[in-house]
Amino acid sequence: MSEVIDRPGKFVSKAPYLVKNRACATGPNDPLAVTVPDQSSTQTPPTTSLAMPFHHSSSRRSREAVKVEIPEEKEIEEDDDGFDPSLLPLPTDATKSATQAIWRELRVIMKEQSNSSSYAGFQVDASKLRSVYQWVVHLKDFDPKLPLAKDMRDRGVKSVDLEVRFSGEFPHVPPYIRVIRPRMLRFLHGGGGHVTAGGSICIDLLTLGNAKDRGWSSIYRMDAVLLQIKLALSSTEPRPARLDPHAWNSDYTAHEGMNAFIRVANDHGWRVPPGFRDMFSK
Repeated sequence: MSEVIDRPGKFVSKAPYLVKNRACATGPNDPLAVTVPDQSSTQTPPTTSLAMPFHHSSSRRSREAVKVEIPEEKEIEEDDDGFDPSLLPLPTDATKSATQAIWRELRVIMKEQSNSSSYAGFQVDASKLRSVYQWVVHLKDFDPKLPLAKDMRDRGVKSVDLEVRFSGEFPHVPPYIRVIRPRMLRFLHGGGGHVTAGGSICIDLLTLGNAKDRGWSSIYRMDAVLLQIKLALSSTEPRPARLDPHAWNSDYTAHEGMNAFIRVANDHGWRVPPGFRDMFSK
């Protein structure tokens, strides 16, 4: 079902950690690839929702794959879905182009998650939206065979909660994504799932990459990125994600997540957007 892409490094695993998933692969150097266990016996989301946003060939471009280029003068069309992101406050570093791009991504996800047929196992929590630049996302319904799913059942944990933060340069720079709760078992103690010791998700697609690893691209759609994060947490290579048996109910802090993200990215030589270092300075 899968084949390992040899990208050695110090990450958390100190071993090749990216695995090509044939359902979402777009090329031999595609960074958006992790391994997941065989889920043939369980219900899985449609593969098209993951694959479409990551077509890189111009001859295969679709509405999902068009690069996000939003004219300054174009306004967001309001739908009658009861959700109006324009009512939410904006951070001081907000830009019109980034705000419009994030609004569009948020609208797509809000509509998708209201449709049970397109449910992909994650949910943006509208009740916790304080700004379109900061989301809380719940990852749910992991493959029940996964050790992570078993740990969650045993402790009554309903979801893995993520914080997603955007900068005023989005979509030209990636969002920053970290786990809020539950606390995961560190790799040094037998954990995995591409979560750093501080709870941040540190894979090259969430950085600006380097000469070897492509990193972020502005064509990536947030619904597919979130699904990819769930696949990363579901990866069993080199080790499966597990809850910390002693501190699983202790939230990660914003500062420890960012510090770990920068440390791991530097270990790989991945470029971090300069603004990330100041994201939690206040």
